[in-house]
Amino acid sequence: MSELPRLSTSRALIFYGVLLGGALLWGALRGDVNIFVLERLTDDAPRPDLLVRVGLGVGIGLAFVILARVLVGFRWSQRLGEQMRKLLGPLSLTDVTLLAIASSVAEEAFFRGAMQPQLGVVVASIVFGLMHIGPGKAFWPWTLWAVVSGFALGYVTEYTGDILAATLAHFTVNYFNLWQISRGELG
Repeated sequence: MSELPRLSTSRALIFYGVLLGGALLWGALRGDVNIFVLERLTDDAPRPDLLVRVGLGVGIGLAFVILARVLVGFRWSQRLGEQMRKLLGPLSLTDVTLLAIASSVAEEAFFRGAMQPQLGVVVASIVFGLMHIGPGKAFWPWTLWAVVSGFALGYVTEYTGDILAATLAHFTVNYFNLWQISRGELG
């Protein structure tokens, strides 16, 4: 396999800034500037309390992190980890934190806050997964993982009525996985 080009943190942050801008623009064009809170389909069900939403987000994120640790024994998972490490290169704790914040906020704003209210959970989850196609066959499990994660994040967003839990889950997964991939602890 040829050498993968390394991604730079600064270019990734620019990409996530553009994605967040696109989410805000999408919301504005549909007349719903606040993409962070979904319009509830019914007012009969109260929105869960803040503590419940935070707990759901962190809990879902940790469940996915633990599952990733369980899967690390499979050869396909090891290849994925190796390829991700080559793609990312070494990351400082600052890089990991910035990337985890930027990716979780921008992607959840775009896919759950802007796209999902108009196109639904299924379309948003599949497009979310397709955005996670990497440069080679070793990345296909990551794409599938992203589709499954997209459904979990989409349904928690529907349940809570905002993107807070999904954003916290996404941050938790990205923070721990980026840190461990860059250290050679995954894969």
